[in-house]
Amino acid sequence: FELEELDEIKGIPSKEVIRLIQELPEGYRTTFNLIVFQGYSHLEVADKMGVVEGTSKSNYSKARLILQEKIRELLEKRKLNNQKVLQLK
Repeated sequence: FELEELDEIKGIPSKEVIRLIQELPEGYRTTFNLIVFQGYSHLEVADKMGVVEGTSKSNYSKARLILQEKIRELLEKRKLNNQKVLQLK
């Protein structure tokens, strides 16, 4: 991923996506960053972090689920804010 590509994630600015990633619990965040941004495999992440490969897979899966939920919440909040603005017009 390049930073510019993050802007394409559902129209959410890259700075906001990065903030959401930074809010992940440390193990999830580290695993996510190593896989997504550094291109490591689960086996490489496991070796680097001193865990088994299954833990890497689990951490990555949980990180993705958390991010998906946070993005969903952001989009819902924006939708509600946009509806309020439209009602004011």
